[in-house]
Amino acid sequence: MQRSVFALLGFVLVSLCKGQTAQTFCQEKTCPEFTLLESNQDFETRLYSDTLWITTKVASRTLPELAAASSRLKNFCETHKQAGYTTTDAWPVLITVIKDEDEENDFMSWFVPNNTPMAEISDPYVKLQTRPGGTVYVRVFHTLPNLTNGQTNREKLREDLTRAGKHFDANTYSGAAYTTYWALSHYSEIWMSAL
Repeated sequence: MQRSVFALLGFVLVSLCKGQTAQTFCQEKTCPEFTLLESNQDFETRLYSDTLWITTKVASRTLPELAAASSRLKNFCETHKQAGYTTTDAWPVLITVIKDEDEENDFMSWFVPNNTPMAEISDPYVKLQTRPGGTVYVRVFHTLPNLTNGQTNREKLREDLTRAGKHFDANTYSGAAYTTYWALSHYSEIWMSAL
């Protein structure tokens, strides 16, 4: 876990302009819809509706395995496009960490906009996943997503939520990114679901 998801996230993902919010950034791209319930200097509280994602497991926290996971999702999109379906430029991309007892599993997911017709998935390692709607606590940060920055922001969100008396799932979290790693400025998020 100490080699957090952000070593992986930093390789593939990040976002656009410092000072933007997910909602303002998403006006240029298709993103999951949410209602902002609360915002303070430490975190946002958002209410998301059900969302659809294409998801694949990241076998290990190495750059080759991250690249392989990204390739599986890209290949699905190419096959999807060749079958006559439309592919859209949608964000964010998530790296989700799920801790189960002493084991952690990492997943990479690409957002699929609502009402998108989907081709049949022939790759057994890619699946359609519906993330149920609900309340999500979000910490925004504008630094390059790397191991240190990701861990710092994840821990800071946990501390802020605990101090605020919020109940959250401490065993599952996601790093969300909204553009490529090579962007000139970055907008990234840590997501934790409310209980």
